Order: sequence, then C-alpha cells, then structure tokens
Amino acid sequence: MILYKYLSDLRLNRIIDILKTEKFYFAEWQKLNDPMEGYFSYYLNDFENDTIKQITSGKNKLRICSLSSCYDDILMWSNYSNGHKGVCVEIDVSIDVRKIKYTLKIPWLLTNSNSLNLSPKDILTHKISKWKHEKEYRAFINNETIHKSNIGNITGLIFGVRSTYEVKEKIKSNLTNNIKLYNSEIDFKHNKVKRKLIINDL
Repeated sequence: MILYKYLSDLRLNRIIDILKTEKFYFAEWQKLNDPMEGYFSYYLNDFENDTIKQITSGKNKLRICSLSSCYDDILMWSNYSNGHKGVCVEIDVSIDVRKIKYTLKIPWLLTNSNSLNLSPKDILTHKISKWKHEKEYRAFINNETIHKSNIGNITGLIFGVRSTYEVKEKIKSNLTNNIKLYNSEIDFKHNKVKRKLIINDL
C-alpha cells in the first residue's frame, strides 16, 4: 500500500535520518495537533472507574505515525510541510495500518454483554469530519519506550513548491537509497499539487 508522510524543512536532519534509516517517528497521542484527539464519550453509570483507567492506560502505551493516502492536498502541504517548503515522502507500507474513521462527533464507548465496542486503537482512529481532507492512515506501536520504527520501503520523495535549492541539494547529497525524486507545482485548474519526476538535475 502506498502512503505519504509530509515533513517540514525546519527539521531537515530528521528528514535525512528517515531517508537513511527508513525509520519514522511515532508520537504520543497527546502530542498530536488535534485537541480532540483520543477523547470519547460514555455514560458514567455504565462503567467502573477501573474500566476507564484501563482504556486510558492502553492509549498511553500506544505510539502513532500519521500518514496520508494523498500527496496533492494543498492544505496538507501548508500545515505539515512548512508552507510547501518541506517534502512529502512516498512509502510502500508493509505493516498493518488503520484508516481513520471521520465522524460528526467523538466516539461513544458502549458495553454489550460485558464487552466494549471500542479498543484504545479504535478510539485513536476516530476523528471528527473536519479533518477528512487529510485522508489519514495510522501505524501503531504498542510500546511506550519506542519512538522510531520501520513501516516499509521509501519509494519516492516530493519537494514542495517552495523548497529551496539548498534543501534539495542537502537531501540529494545524503540519499543512500535509489528512490524517485519529484518537483511539485500548483495545478490551478484543480486546486491541488501535482508532481513531476526529476530526471537529472534539481
């Protein structure tokens, strides 16, 4: 499955480290940019405190790598690649990932025959529909001590419309794998970003 990771040029060393090691950063859910992340609704009378604590503990053990199924969204480039100055990495993902479910409200925790309808991963793969343009998928690590891991093979890298010559040269000089490089430009007709394969020079 081909997915994409948007990265800012302000963390150029992280980009280079990812390209060299093919290991991506996994964050705690509390550090993600959605202030509604990880929250859920439930009826107080339906659950013991221990059950809620168990779910919270399960969430806290998880680490998340956020990915997208698209590379052409203008807002994604603006929000996650420093206003189109960064890059978007293409990955042939080889581990299990979960597609985000976009809903009008945060999820409800319910119980039926002593079983819960939501696991910690289920809660962390729900987002309100205002985020649906991100077309997000998530990879998880169930280990609170690990922050970097391989998720697949890097197959390409797209430079943002405003990526500088210096950023491009720095990345190109540190490439160790044979990956495809692309420049990008704005498709004004369709209001999105399009890429063009780099043949020789940047």
